[in-house]
Amino acid sequence: MPPDDGLPPELLTVSRAEFREVYAAAAHLAMVLMKDRQRAEDLVSDTFEKLMTTRRWDPEAGQTFRYHVLGIVMSERSNKFRSKADEREAVAHEGHQREEVGEKADSPETKMLSRVEEERAQASAEAELDALAKSVERHPLAPQVLACRRAGKTKRAEIADALQVSPAEVSLANDVLKDHLKKIRARGSAAEGEET
Repeated sequence: MPPDDGLPPELLTVSRAEFREVYAAAAHLAMVLMKDRQRAEDLVSDTFEKLMTTRRWDPEAGQTFRYHVLGIVMSERSNKFRSKADEREAVAHEGHQREEVGEKADSPETKMLSRVEEERAQASAEAELDALAKSVERHPLAPQVLACRRAGKTKRAEIADALQVSPAEVSLANDVLKDHLKKIRARGSAAEGEET
């Protein structure tokens, strides 16, 4: 059990041994994801800060302490990746003019419409992934596999290594994700059909 200096009450139920084991698993996953000791340590620190504040564990929700903490690691890694990508895009566009090559350049209106369409497609994909995460949130492994995939990991063995589970377990979680995604898309298609 960790020292109880102001710990949330739900963490007082976690034994010292389990807390150490989960901390070690979080540190291992962070190192696999970040591939840099300092960045991995920062990720683990952010994870446990979230655990104490905005991402508290609810033992009654049916998710183990380990899966909850590893889910925070994956989510925080994904958030860091997303914010870094936004920073890189802002820097790339800042103060640079793009040279148009060819006989005919797209009009500003066409460019704007293309950008709006891309943003809609991206928002739709993000919404679909958020719905999928909500749909599988009670599954013991699927949320973590989805978080790995959202963070850019696509290989079964790579995901299994990151989550410290077998590739077979990842395959089963992938099957659950595919099944839920088909149902979400079917509901979306049915809703679109009702609107027209």
